[in-house]
Amino acid sequence: MRLNSLKIENFRTIKKTEITFHDKVVGIIGPNGAGKSSIIEAISWALYGNEAARTGKNEIKSAFASPKENCRVELSFQLNNDSFRIIRSLSGKSDRAEVHLFRGDESESVGVSDTQKYLRELLGLDWKSFRTSFLARQQELNSLSDLQPSKRKDYLAGMLGVERLDKAVSKVKEETRHLEKSISFIESQTSQAEFFAEELARLNSQLTFLNEKLESKSELKRAGKSAVDQSIEKLKEMQEKKSKDIEKRSQLKAQNDSLADLKEQKINLSAENEELLEENKIAAVLEKELSEYESYNKELRNLQDAKDKAKLLEELYKRETELKDELENLSISQKNCTDIKVNLDKEFSQIDSNIEGQVAKMSEELEISRDKYSQLKAEIKSIEKDEQKLNTQLDSIDSLGPESVCDRCHRELGSDLDKIKKHFVNEITEVKSKKEEAELELASTLSRGKELKELSTKLQDALTRKNELRIKIEQEEIELSRLNDFLNKANSGLSEVKAKIRAQGDFSYDEKRYDQLSLKINILNEKKEHLHLLRGKLTRLPRLNEQINQTAEKMKLTESKIKELQKEFEKIGFDESKFNEISSLFQKEQLEFEQVSSDHQETKTQLEVTKKDIESKEERLSSFAKMHESLETDRESKFYLTKLATLFVEFKAELIASIRPTLSDISSRLISEMTNGRYNLIELDEKYNLQVLDNGQFYEVDRFSGGEKDLTNLCLRLAISQALTETAGMTGSFIMLDEVFGSQDSERRDLIVDSLRNLKKIFPQIILITHLEDLKEKVEQLIQVEPTIGGWSEVTITNV
Repeated sequence: MRLNSLKIENFRTIKKTEITFHDKVVGIIGPNGAGKSSIIEAISWALYGNEAARTGKNEIKSAFASPKENCRVELSFQLNNDSFRIIRSLSGKSDRAEVHLFRGDESESVGVSDTQKYLRELLGLDWKSFRTSFLARQQELNSLSDLQPSKRKDYLAGMLGVERLDKAVSKVKEETRHLEKSISFIESQTSQAEFFAEELARLNSQLTFLNEKLESKSELKRAGKSAVDQSIEKLKEMQEKKSKDIEKRSQLKAQNDSLADLKEQKINLSAENEELLEENKIAAVLEKELSEYESYNKELRNLQDAKDKAKLLEELYKRETELKDELENLSISQKNCTDIKVNLDKEFSQIDSNIEGQVAKMSEELEISRDKYSQLKAEIKSIEKDEQKLNTQLDSIDSLGPESVCDRCHRELGSDLDKIKKHFVNEITEVKSKKEEAELELASTLSRGKELKELSTKLQDALTRKNELRIKIEQEEIELSRLNDFLNKANSGLSEVKAKIRAQGDFSYDEKRYDQLSLKINILNEKKEHLHLLRGKLTRLPRLNEQINQTAEKMKLTESKIKELQKEFEKIGFDESKFNEISSLFQKEQLEFEQVSSDHQETKTQLEVTKKDIESKEERLSSFAKMHESLETDRESKFYLTKLATLFVEFKAELIASIRPTLSDISSRLISEMTNGRYNLIELDEKYNLQVLDNGQFYEVDRFSGGEKDLTNLCLRLAISQALTETAGMTGSFIMLDEVFGSQDSERRDLIVDSLRNLKKIFPQIILITHLEDLKEKVEQLIQVEPTIGGWSEVTITNV
């Protein structure tokens, strides 16, 4: 199986990429966590779906992909002489799983379960076998040597698929147990044949008896049915008379109830008529009393208008007083604000107009004075260091004698000693003089700095006050403008109020007469409302007389119907006692018939059960004969299955024994190439101890360094993949090695890569996944994976 190309969209950390694979050593290189393994996982996921994923379905699709975007992997590969292309995706908001397999351009399979089954048959490998054949990881390599020998044997057997023989043995043993149960069951069943033959004879005798009994019960059932039918006819006739009797009784009761209702209705209507006639008299009295209502109401409305004007005038006089007081207060505030502004303007004019320039100039002079002071301080400190150094040197010379040697020319000092001392004394005197001059200048600079500081403070205070005065003057100007606006509004409002007072004119208002009329109108309003109510009721009088007459007519018709129904009821002639007598006879005959029918059905059921029992016994006897025929066949099958299980066990032992030297041979050739002949023999002994030949002696792999141990495991792992692919008929396939160089030095890595190139006849495509940058120059095709700030990884492909 060879890889042709791989297209990825929104799978794990890969946003989008397309890779074409060649028959080369391919390096997938990038920092840890960049997404190198995502490329390998995409190949596995395309072929085997979620079973091959490290995580659940919800973590396969890239976190940075939007809900509208799909996760999609398209893998093209070559198997034997055929080209295949599989497309697997997670689509839509629900991440619906979809898969489609093509052979060439023709669709081969659609749907997750069908395609999964088809692929396993096509490749001849399930996910576990595929992973063992084509993918080797560092942690898997370490586990090979870390296991105990017995566990290593089982682990290798599992990787190589030998455990399938165990499944075959289990299946054969299960079939043997099934046959044993079948043989035991047949033997127990056939022993009952004689018993079932006796039972069959007894049941045939019982069948004859039940046939005779059923005939007798059938005669009794027919006679009972005839008697019941006759009683039913008589009962039907009586029931018809009873139904008519009940119907007429119901009609008579309904008409009598209707007549009683009509009589009560007529009484109620007459009483209501009398009541309305009385209320008609009251209405006439009220109409007379309400004749002057409109004149009183008009006078009250005029008084109400006068009252409203009086109330408005009172409110206007009150508002006039309020506005006058407001004008007086605003005038006082305006005068106070003007006085404050005059004083502020006077103080502002007294401050120098160029105060800002003076402050800036004084700040500049003060800064210059500070710089000079700092320079003088530094100069004095430097002079003091020079003075200290000269004194030290002088003290050092004082301790020397004329016989001392110069540290430079190596001559005795002799008479030059005094000259040297005098020279140092003169230098010290000169330095002290410079120090005194500098200190005097420093004192002068400090005094001038204090004067400048005081002047600067005064000027700064004056500038601050000027700014404060400017702000206050602006505030007072705003306040004066606001007061002027308020004065204008108050004067305007006062003028409007005075105009409204003049507009009211002269009018009179009698409050006593207003109260009298209000009370009178309230009383008349109540009477007016009562009159409206009475007039509404009196409209019913004509209709009420008509209803009384109609009710009287209905009463006459109802009385006539009652007389007719009474005559019809008497003609029916229903006799309740005779009806009860016929009903009792029918119930008795019905019970007797039901009993006879029940006996008949019971006998019939016994007959049917007996027939079925006979059929069952006959079938059982027939099956006993067939069982006896198959018994010998099952015994023979059991014998051969037991022998087959033994052969499978022996074959497994021989297979494991033959695989061990094969793996050793392949591993030995690989390690010889990868170590440049340093080691050339790996052995798996009969106990599956992993050993390496070193200087003519075998040693267990744990004796070697970590890098040599990992290398040994890599060679063994490659040997397993070679054996598996050859077994599956996949000569010339690919293999993926994930981070297998971690413990190897640079020289050993070069040997490993060179050795892998020599495996191209077996593995034309060798894919190396690593974070080691120095392998870039050693591979034939480079796939670089780099993370981006957007959260996904960029894939770059280079043919070296």
